[in-house]
Amino acid sequence: MEFALILDVMISVLLVVTIVYAVVLNRRLKSLRAGEAEMRSAIERFNASAELAEANLARIKDVATSETPSSTFAGGNKPLEPLVAEARHLAADLNLLIERGESVISRTQTAAPSARAVETTAKPLAARDLANPQATWAPGEDLDLADALKGVR
Repeated sequence: MEFALILDVMISVLLVVTIVYAVVLNRRLKSLRAGEAEMRSAIERFNASAELAEANLARIKDVATSETPSSTFAGGNKPLEPLVAEARHLAADLNLLIERGESVISRTQTAAPSARAVETTAKPLAARDLANPQATWAPGEDLDLADALKGVR
């Protein structure tokens, strides 16, 4: 009889452990199902973003392969031609400024490498028309700084 009682107690304990495990498993499955709805909405948003990106890439390819430079900018109705012309003008201005800066730097390094402070009589930059550098800078105008540096020695 003791053997039957021990066997009944062991089965009861195993049933209690099984019930507890089933409750824990049920809670985890509920949270997984709740997360599934969030995952579905995230996947739908991702798909919408991917479709938008594909459409934009197709537009970019169309603009890049079109024969006419007057096609419109994808973000609005502005034609590309004036934007490209303005960009080329700005690039030319930047190249001019870079060349002038490099020539001034090279001249100051060879003229007075140890000079720290320089007083110049050159025109201040505010007096120049920075919007149109070609109209205001003469080819020899950057020599004012080099002359001032030579006077510091």
